[in-house]
Amino acid sequence: MTVNGTSSERWADAEEQLYRIAQEALANAVRHAQAREVRLEICYEDKALVLRISDDGRGFDLDSAIDADGHCGLISMKERAETVGGRLNIATAIGHGARIEAVVPTPSTERQNGA
Repeated sequence: MTVNGTSSERWADAEEQLYRIAQEALANAVRHAQAREVRLEICYEDKALVLRISDDGRGFDLDSAIDADGHCGLISMKERAETVGGRLNIATAIGHGARIEAVVPTPSTERQNGA
């Protein structure tokens, strides 16, 4: 696990959602990927908070995973990112591992003050 930058109060809401996204992504890596290595990176940047999780596992067909009944983990990760104004990017291919990236822009002053 790598952490770049420093947390602050402005990230409180985003950190909670990214924690849940990380939980789901790590569980998927353990449960499905047969990965030998999983990397987690958190970057507190000037303009965004970024979470990256990658594994060297077996990868998956993204379209099939999203459409599969009973497999709403990817959808819930996407919704969690959107809840805090962010986006979720997923890169994967069968036989080539997976990379999940959640990017949350810096909260605006209005949102921080409850406006």
